[in-house]
Amino acid sequence: TVVVEIWELQSRLEARRPRTIQRILGNRRFRAAYDFLLLRSEAGEIPPELAQWWTEIQECDETHRRRMVKDLDPGKTPGKRRRRSRRARPVDGNVQ
Repeated sequence: TVVVEIWELQSRLEARRPRTIQRILGNRRFRAAYDFLLLRSEAGEIPPELAQWWTEIQECDETHRRRMVKDLDPGKTPGKRRRRSRRARPVDGNVQ
């Protein structure tokens, strides 16, 4: 349903993954999801900076939009790295 689509877009709007932003902006339910995001921001459920970011990315030119998306690039910000797990040592069958 429409409501479910709008609700599912909320997590994508909050995540702001660089690879999916253009697709989100082109989504047929984007405007409704964006309006709902604004309401959630006004209610204090999400940070107002997030709503402002989505407002700005809609209103800016393509060059500025690319810069905004590039600034989100997770490769630029230090994050948690996954550690490779060690291989377990083989258990010696000669336990005494």
